[in-house]
Amino acid sequence: MSRYHPGRFVDSLRKQGYASISPADWGMPLFETSLADWASFAESWERLGDDRWMGDGGRYRRRRFAAFAIEDGAIVRKPHQAHFQNRRYNRLNGGLARWFSPVETEIGDHGVTCTLLRIGEEFASALVGWAYRSWHAELHQFRIDATHEFGRPTPEGPHRDGVTAVLMMLVGRRNICGGVTTLLEKSRFVAELALTQPLQAIVLDDTRLRHSVSPVTACEEGSPAWRDALVITFRPQRTCDLFAIKETCNG
Repeated sequence: MSRYHPGRFVDSLRKQGYASISPADWGMPLFETSLADWASFAESWERLGDDRWMGDGGRYRRRRFAAFAIEDGAIVRKPHQAHFQNRRYNRLNGGLARWFSPVETEIGDHGVTCTLLRIGEEFASALVGWAYRSWHAELHQFRIDATHEFGRPTPEGPHRDGVTAVLMMLVGRRNICGGVTTLLEKSRFVAELALTQPLQAIVLDDTRLRHSVSPVTACEEGSPAWRDALVITFRPQRTCDLFAIKETCNG
């Protein structure tokens, strides 16, 4: 598979702390896969598990989680593990080892997943001047359901994730109003961006910017309403026994 080169998006990351990517910007490196492949990827959001770790008591969020080790485009899925955030970064849900449903094997191995992990690795590496060879990536599938109540994509408010880079991509939305991403550098407003189309994405320098997403509501009451998003974070790999875990996505 051909490699995606971040190019002008890295310039934006370095200058303003983020890059906004339209569906057309990805080009063929992402979608040498077919529309049917994308459909099978997006359809997996229908099978997410409940997020039972919501500090606000909400039942509007569903998700799956997986962790990967990445080095020079080689991807290894790690054994299923808890997601942990220091309370410094997440005052609402931090400080707990949160066990979410694992990303399905077919989606962990999916061509779209593997391509996005490689693209994200290049963004993260370029952002730090290729100072690290190995990366720890965490992949989150989110559905915020606003059919019966408003949903909060980021109930913790403006925050950093405590990583190097964050890739946020819209997978789909139905009957949703709201869901605008706000970016802040310390207390300074940087940008407001709305992800409205599948494949539209934002890449962040998480060491620099805080981000939040405004609540979502059903535009038409009584009709199904949801927002599906993919979030992948990247931080330098600290320890990884590549020989002890099953290798995937290296075809």
